[in-house]
Amino acid sequence: MSSKIERIRAACSIGWAWKILGLPGSPNRTCKSPFREDKKPSFSVYMSASGERWYDQAEGVGGDVVDFWAKAREVTVQAAVEQLGNMIGEAKPPTAKYIPAEEKLIDWPDDLCRPTVMECVSLSMLRNLPSGCFDLAANLGFLKVGTHKGELLWFLTDASRRGAEGKTFTGEMCAASGKKTAALPGTSKSWCYGLISDRPEWNAMKKIVVVEGLPDFFAALALLIDCPSNARVISMLGASTKPGDECRKYVRDREFLIIGHNDKDGIKAREVWRKRLQEMGADKVIVQDLPEGYKDLCEFVSANPPDQTLHVLKGFSS
Repeated sequence: MSSKIERIRAACSIGWAWKILGLPGSPNRTCKSPFREDKKPSFSVYMSASGERWYDQAEGVGGDVVDFWAKAREVTVQAAVEQLGNMIGEAKPPTAKYIPAEEKLIDWPDDLCRPTVMECVSLSMLRNLPSGCFDLAANLGFLKVGTHKGELLWFLTDASRRGAEGKTFTGEMCAASGKKTAALPGTSKSWCYGLISDRPEWNAMKKIVVVEGLPDFFAALALLIDCPSNARVISMLGASTKPGDECRKYVRDREFLIIGHNDKDGIKAREVWRKRLQEMGADKVIVQDLPEGYKDLCEFVSANPPDQTLHVLKGFSS
């Protein structure tokens, strides 16, 4: 029983269970109870030395994700273990892919692995994007899940092994960094994530969409699933960064479409990236504006049906 519970804890977060169960509100360090009327927030979801926990101050009860599921479904802990075990397939504990010492550029979490189907569904619900874009990212080796400083996160990375940047499954701040994202030690900000995949057919594509940040990476993938442009997507981890010299050989003779954020920093970054890519030998660089009123590509794609979003890729149609 204990080993099965450990597998569930590794694969399922309380935030994931909260959303899958369709409970009201959202988990946080201080929030309203999803189980009862709670005028004054008295519920808490937090990280402890033993992992993610929840506690209801008004009722004096709490526990882990299994206890949370049991209370929400009004079933026994044993029944909750069986239900959650069936959902994750009771897979063996994930192990990190072996990386030769000379190639290991960052410290990977010991449990870094491909996300489960339910984790992709959880991210789909969180970002209001089709689950297919997260499945595609996982298949290409860009989306991973692992525990960083006691917190389960999803990461954007790629086959270069130059780093990874993670976010929570709840959309809340990362406990370790106190920010929206947490970068693994050694992560290179100047690398364009998505340049190198586990799949050679992806690496061979000459058309590349450039976006800013993690959510926009998946939003761009959602667009490319429906667009016959034979293009791929890369992401810069922040508006203040630009492609480094290590990207040069992957830039030369490629065609780029930049879709940045609509704020002041994003507009400035787009121009910096355009000039930098041209310096590095890009064949063609196009900058595409988002419609007014949308701060980023993820917000735009999640708010509109596919037939009203594909026009942002029009630069690749010629």
